[in-house]
Amino acid sequence: MRAKRTVTVLSSDIRPALPNETIRFTHKNRKNMKPEYKPFVDALIELAIREDIGDGDHTSLCCIPATEKGRMRLLCKQEGILAGIEIAQLVLRRLDPDMQFEQILRDGDRTSRIDYRAGNTLRISSETPIAALYLYWYTPCEAFTVHTAAGDVPGGEYGFLHEYLALPEAVTELDIEFFGLSPLCEVRLFTTGAAPADVQVWQPPCEQADVLLFPSHADDDVIFFGALAAQCVDRGLAVQVAYLVNHYDWQPRPQELLDALWTMGIRNYPVIGPFPDYYVLSLEAAQQSFGEENVIAYQVGLLRRFKPLVAVGHDREGEYGHGAHRLNALALEQAVVYAADASYDVESAAQYGVWDTPKLYLHFADENPIILDVETPLESFGGKTAFEVASEAMLCHESQLQYAHRPTLASEEFPRYDCRRFGLVRSLVGADTGNDIMEHLS
Repeated sequence: MRAKRTVTVLSSDIRPALPNETIRFTHKNRKNMKPEYKPFVDALIELAIREDIGDGDHTSLCCIPATEKGRMRLLCKQEGILAGIEIAQLVLRRLDPDMQFEQILRDGDRTSRIDYRAGNTLRISSETPIAALYLYWYTPCEAFTVHTAAGDVPGGEYGFLHEYLALPEAVTELDIEFFGLSPLCEVRLFTTGAAPADVQVWQPPCEQADVLLFPSHADDDVIFFGALAAQCVDRGLAVQVAYLVNHYDWQPRPQELLDALWTMGIRNYPVIGPFPDYYVLSLEAAQQSFGEENVIAYQVGLLRRFKPLVAVGHDREGEYGHGAHRLNALALEQAVVYAADASYDVESAAQYGVWDTPKLYLHFADENPIILDVETPLESFGGKTAFEVASEAMLCHESQLQYAHRPTLASEEFPRYDCRRFGLVRSLVGADTGNDIMEHLS
């Protein structure tokens, strides 16, 4: 017998539905407290402390020396969504202004999920008709089907973490039938009309890419390649992003990755690499952890699959010396050669055919260097410059903002970060005479 979970959305729980309005039964909040609220929050904290502590806890004052130090752990017995961390910090600083506060988790971290398995069914009913669903997955889900009275809608085909599904017509009841492990974090329901602006309606990966970017990690896409990506999107080029590693064991980085790409105008879903996120401080450590031949074979498959006119990779020195960046760059130089050789990896050659990439650029390479113009307004982004787009996209990587890494121009502190500098290390169409990566290509 199939296990079934039912969620009922009552009209009394929501406001009258308008076109594009969201009907939610879960919620996330990533925004910080508005500055104008702080005086009222401070006053509320003061009142709470007076009421709760007063002239002190008498038992503690009698039994615990004033110089005693201890540790405290708050253990959560079930998964949930963290809330109130900013208020907690204000309370603790009110009690000890010199306190050091290290924040590891943020409000709205999507740690809550339900693991559906083959044979499970989720039923959703609502007095307000549902025209579309938006599903957030913890990790890529298996195939599933949305059953409605108006017809079935398949899902999970491409492993999108953020998946938007329009229904054949609006209904008040539907079933989601699962055919494999599907860790569901959140469901958003919509009435009729176009999807709201914050909904990511992803397209499958490119059939053929004009530009194929090879970042190692989530946030490398923005820091080193973000301005270039925005320029390419503004020109109407087909941009495909393929990461070396995945971050499925480090939530919410996979969600941040998608938010950042969407901000940069990329609409074709990225390829997420098969390798764990090893932190390696040297090229040798990266070669040992990832296996250089494994990385080359992975890149060859991508080059043959997407047949890019231009491939773009990391700095050979790893920007700040990161071993994975170095391996990714050095392997890519070999992969563009092997991808054209039918005797290398005959399986992918048979599946996709061979491909000789016309142009390969590496970040900060000395050969045939170009300096991108990242400060000209881009029409597709409402007049923002490519550098501004990349800087805005970096804000999506909230878990990484505690570090110094940002999209950067010329910098003494980070000399090899400059997001404008690339070098043409291999070309089938001749040297560049300007600063256009598509020069000599049609």
